[in-house]
Amino acid sequence: MNTRMVSAALGIVLLAACASAPPDLTKLPDAPTYAPAAKLPEVLDRLPASSYTRIAAVDAKGVVGMSPVQLRARILKEAQQLGADAVVLEDASTRTATESKFNPVTGGYDVKPGEVIPGFKGVAIKYRP
Repeated sequence: MNTRMVSAALGIVLLAACASAPPDLTKLPDAPTYAPAAKLPEVLDRLPASSYTRIAAVDAKGVVGMSPVQLRARILKEAQQLGADAVVLEDASTRTATESKFNPVTGGYDVKPGEVIPGFKGVAIKYRP
């Protein structure tokens, strides 16, 4: 019974930590407020030639084991809520350091390669009519 209570408390703490994750998009102070978009924004690799308004800055970082596709989906959902038509994204992924530890059994080193932490930087935009 005691173990069950500890597990429940740990679960609540973990859920609270997930819920308080920082947003991936930060609305720009001078940007107008738009109603949420009906569909997900398109993803661009550069700013369009047509006129647009910048509505939010993107600075998103995932965790080890998360795929870039999962992180991009999260960004698009947030951009949709801000009314964005498109999101211009640049890969900002990082890699953890490679670790090596001496193994006294083999007399050699065990090497654990670095892992990728997905990340994106960019801007959410609204096309002008």
